[in-house]
Amino acid sequence: QMAGMAWPFFKEMLVRRICPDVSTFNVLLNVLCSEGKLKKAGYLLQKMEDVGCCPNVVTYNTVLSWYCKRRMHKAARDLMDCMSCKGIEPNICTYNMLIDGFCRSNRSAKG
Repeated sequence: QMAGMAWPFFKEMLVRRICPDVSTFNVLLNVLCSEGKLKKAGYLLQKMEDVGCCPNVVTYNTVLSWYCKRRMHKAARDLMDCMSCKGIEPNICTYNMLIDGFCRSNRSAKG
């Protein structure tokens, strides 16, 4: 329910023409993902670019982490491809969470 409380503030920022920064988006993405609202998180990831805010490695790691926790391996791979296409380099945290996520679901051979 945290996303429900945070969302009006986000919308108010946009109405007041206050451009949210990457930290704002990262917090919202984490809240959405933690509540299982991964489709809305995907929408928000796209919205970032629409308002001129570039996702960074922390942004992608936030979503990747939740994909791994929910065993959404194809979505995680697709997001990794998206990172690559946008020139965002994965870091040690990215690889650690992917390895951990695939190992936990007995899919380490594909990780």
